[in-house]
Amino acid sequence: MNPVIAFENYLLNTKHASENTVASYMRDIRQFRDYMTDTEDMELCACDHDCICRYTEYLASKGKSPATINRGIASLRSFYSYLMAENMVEENPVQNVHQQKSEKKLPHILSGQEVEELLKQPNIKDHKGLRDKAMLETLYATGMRV
Repeated sequence: MNPVIAFENYLLNTKHASENTVASYMRDIRQFRDYMTDTEDMELCACDHDCICRYTEYLASKGKSPATINRGIASLRSFYSYLMAENMVEENPVQNVHQQKSEKKLPHILSGQEVEELLKQPNIKDHKGLRDKAMLETLYATGMRV
């Protein structure tokens, strides 16, 4: 059986993964399969650690973010773990591939005028408006982020 289809069936029927999880994993794996076929001229089961490293470099050269590359690595790690469990491969080529360092983004801070405008928004003539204003003031006063 095709290993990609077998893995998708495993995610759906055995792991009972959510639709979004299955869609993300399968998109990553199909993208990798296409890379292996077009660039490496190799089958998925013949992949080794060096192929995975070249693939992550390829993704980076295409402008993919570290978070996207890391998600792809995680998808492939799970895929090859499944293939090992099913005796389709002897070792997991993704086993010792390290995650990319992702950028830490600073939060956007509202200006004083923006805060004033935000706090003016709730209609304080009803209970919901009073509740909303209290929630916004609590968020602002404590420095909490949404």
